[in-house]
Amino acid sequence: MAKAALDKGYAVSSNDSFDDCFFKIFLTEIEPKLGAERPTILYDYPIQMASLSRAKPGDPRYAERFEVYAGGLELANAFSELTDPVEQRKRLEEERKLRGKRGKDQPPIDDDFIAAVGEMPPSAGIALGVDRLVMFMTGARSIEEVMLFPASEIFNNQQP
Repeated sequence: MAKAALDKGYAVSSNDSFDDCFFKIFLTEIEPKLGAERPTILYDYPIQMASLSRAKPGDPRYAERFEVYAGGLELANAFSELTDPVEQRKRLEEERKLRGKRGKDQPPIDDDFIAAVGEMPPSAGIALGVDRLVMFMTGARSIEEVMLFPASEIFNNQQP
């Protein structure tokens, strides 16, 4: 992924992870175009980019995760829950190691969370951004146009 980012002209450092390089390309060249002409579903995420998702049966390189785009907006994010506590701990430990190599804090692994993962039944969910759906339906260019209390209004009206 680092080579792909370099080939496209992005600055890449030795501290950049697969995710960093992926997002340099994805956020500037791919995501803004998704769903622009017709609704689009993006699926088969690399497993390392879906830490809470179950691996895809038959191809564990990918996660059971998808996102829905329309009008150039991400409207929804969905995935099947990872319910294997051993796999969840392994993924979190790998993430902690990577954060340590990059000089970032390494929050402790929450053993209560790991125990809860092992008690979950098979499940999945989808998060639909209602504010984004309203943006899509109204043609708003900014999320602040559809928010009841935009952050800019809150911060601009604060007393010193």
